[in-house]
Amino acid sequence: MARRDQAAARRQQAQAQLDDLQKGRRPEEIAVVDAQIREAEARIAVAQREFERIEKLAASKVASLKAFDNARGDRDMAAAALERLKRERRSQLLPARSDAVEAARRNVAAAQAQLAEAETALRERSVYAPKAGMVQDVFFREGEVVTEGRPVVAILPPANRKLLFYVPEVDLARISRGAIVGVGCDSCPSGMTAKVTFVSGEAEFTPPVIFSVQNREKLVYKIEAVPQANAAALKPGQPVDVVLDHER
Repeated sequence: MARRDQAAARRQQAQAQLDDLQKGRRPEEIAVVDAQIREAEARIAVAQREFERIEKLAASKVASLKAFDNARGDRDMAAAALERLKRERRSQLLPARSDAVEAARRNVAAAQAQLAEAETALRERSVYAPKAGMVQDVFFREGEVVTEGRPVVAILPPANRKLLFYVPEVDLARISRGAIVGVGCDSCPSGMTAKVTFVSGEAEFTPPVIFSVQNREKLVYKIEAVPQANAAALKPGQPVDVVLDHER
């Protein structure tokens, strides 16, 4: 679990880096450059006015040629600084270089492969029952060592529960495979029914579990039936009453 979570975090980090490279700078960073551009525009306006003033003075021989050259140089430097800031702002709106983006994509793919490997390893260590049901028996407890292939618990799904009852020979003609019988017990919901799935072709003595001294020596036929609904209400080994010739 920890290995899977770590791989997922690396995958998320790699994806975030790729997304960041594919878009420009954040608005706050661009706002800083915009402020610098406005400041540079103000400086170039001042430098331009100073150059025009010195130019007029130099034409009338009041200002020296050196002062004229200095004013022109200040104006050109302010213009160059403004152009540099404008280029920087345009570059901030562009994504990263193609080689950097491609490297980030490969990093995302590698992180995705590590995450898939970790998830596969986690699934191989996790065992799930093929069907949900009531736990009938627990063979190993927490902390015990289980060898490969050994069952840990026994589960009885509701669909696998069936009724087992016996009928005497005189009643055998009243029941067949596919017949619907009524089912009742102390804790069963009313109106329960079951569908007969097996009718034994051989007679046998009444099992002792029925605890009937009078019927113990009589021959009976084993019948199996599957509950049609509320199978979870039946508990293994629970005594039930079965009614033949149940109306559908």
